Amino acid sequence: MNKRNRLKTVRSQNEKVARSFRKKQNMRVVYSCMLTINQFLPKYCSVLLSDDYREYVSEIIIEEHTDTNGSYIYNLELSQHRAFSVAKYCLTESNGIISSGQEDQLRIVLTANGKSYSNPVYKKDGTVDMAASRRVEIKFRLQDDEMMDILKDK
Repeated sequence: MNKRNRLKTVRSQNEKVARSFRKKQNMRVVYSCMLTINQFLPKYCSVLLSDDYREYVSEIIIEEHTDTNGSYIYNLELSQHRAFSVAKYCLTESNGIISSGQEDQLRIVLTANGKSYSNPVYKKDGTVDMAASRRVEIKFRLQDDEMMDILKDK
């Protein structure tokens, strides 16, 4: 085997190891997120999807962020996959984390977005906090600004 072919073989093996590591890391992030969701989602949905507030909520957004390792496109694909995994978990009936009625309502307003490393978390010294940058945020958007005033009065 010539030097060029050996380099290709080593590079290929390194890429396989790196992909395997990223898959395991991805699974750890998603599993950790799911444990948190089991506690968080029932409370979140009981408020936002209640009769008092449901008509004011236009969207519930799952945003997944990555650290800055790798290319932007690679991390965009990874974050989209993770966000979809979280959405799928939230909407899986067998999990029993929210009622079937809430699940039906959640399907109407839920979106999942991958953000890549577009918004990293920084340490006090100005360097990227890699662990804190890998995160899932669940947000909600109201129908419009007038609804915010109505909600403040309730």
